[in-house]
Amino acid sequence: MADLELTKPAAEQPPGAAMSDEYLLLTRAAQGDRAAFDELMDLHQASVYRFCLFMLGDEAQAADTTQDVFLKVFRAAGRYRPTASFNTWLMRIARNACLNELRRRRRHPTTPLERENRGGQTVPVQIAAPEAARPDSRAEAAERSAAVRRAVGNLPPDQRTVVSLAKLGGLSYEEISKVTGKSVPAIKSLMHRAKLALAEALADYV
Repeated sequence: MADLELTKPAAEQPPGAAMSDEYLLLTRAAQGDRAAFDELMDLHQASVYRFCLFMLGDEAQAADTTQDVFLKVFRAAGRYRPTASFNTWLMRIARNACLNELRRRRRHPTTPLERENRGGQTVPVQIAAPEAARPDSRAEAAERSAAVRRAVGNLPPDQRTVVSLAKLGGLSYEEISKVTGKSVPAIKSLMHRAKLALAEALADYV
């Protein structure tokens, strides 16, 4: 994040609001503390990347979108108020960024090679396989991971969003409701339909 100029005004804490670690880091970042924003990214970039990867199904686009999410977080640092949990607020930004990318993809379809060659900064996220794993075990794990990614990618966007927020973002149904604007019963219905579809698509791997 060395290219960012942290010149936002400091956020003021609402009366009676609890000061989470993330709120304190955002407040410091808005005051010009570069290390505070880097720390915030270190805490959350991996989960945001995984969410974007499952939503978009493309590593390069997921990394680009993760970078875009944190740029939006930085720009809104001075406006964040802890009326909802930081994770809910963050995943709402990530969800909107992914939906925007999916809409852009439908309007301007590209080949995988073109997506790989797109410019812009990316967020470095490393998910390494355990050193002790056998080559065949790593290959099987990679195959399963690719199958899950394909299955999730074939879900309708609403179902994909709910599954990704729950399983990767760690959000409750109530929090997902706040992120998506849908009712809790609607979230449960989407999750149920998504589970049925995934169970059928991944029957050979379960």
